[in-house]
Amino acid sequence: MTWASAVTSTLIYALLGRTGYPLSVLLLLIPLVPFYAWVMRKEKLLQAGPDWDRQKDKFLAIVIFPVVAVAVVLALLVPVPVLTDVLPLGGAFGVTVASAVVIVIAIIARGQWRSRRGQ
Repeated sequence: MTWASAVTSTLIYALLGRTGYPLSVLLLLIPLVPFYAWVMRKEKLLQAGPDWDRQKDKFLAIVIFPVVAVAVVLALLVPVPVLTDVLPLGGAFGVTVASAVVIVIAIIARGQWRSRRGQ
């Protein structure tokens, strides 16, 4: 989800004609790490409860909103741009998408390697 917010915010940042990477998206991780640690702990307790079906949608909205909406707003209003002279227009978006693709390829390769090693 963090990559989705980074991709979205850097795309919007590039569409506005700005160069560089909006560092505020990465700085958002500082308060979000403890928040999501709490979310992971609370989710198990809520799922065990009898009214999980009613709380599920509210819980997902609470989880998704800080990552996506706040990241986009920060990239637009308080971008704290870095690498403005190094990355061309759209370069931050390309770097973000490329990192997500590399991680997906690494996860697939690791799974195939483990399955071959297990045989």
